[in-house]
Amino acid sequence: MTFVIRSLLLLGSLVWLTYSGKQLIALGVMSQPELAIEHINLTIQLVVAAIIFKSALGSKKSDSY
Repeated sequence: MTFVIRSLLLLGSLVWLTYSGKQLIALGVMSQPELAIEHINLTIQLVVAAIIFKSALGSKKSDSY
C-alpha cells in the first residue's frame, strides 16, 4: 500500500511540476526572470511541487530498513 501511495504522490507531483514549469517558461521567465515575481502564485506552485517530489523520493531510503 505504501508503494501505491508513494507512486501516486510522485506521479502527481511530477505532473504538477511539469505543468507549472511549462507555464512559467511559456510566460517568458527564462528571458525575463522578474516575471516569476509577477506570477508568484505559479512560482509557489512550482516550489511546492518540487518539495513534494523531493520528499517522496527521499522517503524511499527510510522504507528500506
